[in-house]
Amino acid sequence: MMALEDAIYSEVIRGYTFDIFGLATFVELISIFTDWAWLILLTIPIAITVWGVRALLNWVFTPTEEELAETEEMNSHRTKKEKKLRNRRR
Repeated sequence: MMALEDAIYSEVIRGYTFDIFGLATFVELISIFTDWAWLILLTIPIAITVWGVRALLNWVFTPTEEELAETEEMNSHRTKKEKKLRNRRR
């Protein structure tokens, strides 16, 4: 019996293979009408690039636990100062 991870992995590969084959077939059929149909094949590297850049930006700009704790501490100090200022105005 196949392990669950192996089954999932093989299904993902088959799915991507079918998608790429379908895209290539679509481009071949469209290329009958225009010479610019090959540009459609650029969707694969563009999608991979977008995925990679998005993952990188999420990794860079996601705050760590320490940064979140500092932010919460700063917010609590800020609210205390705001309360003092409100009380002085009254």
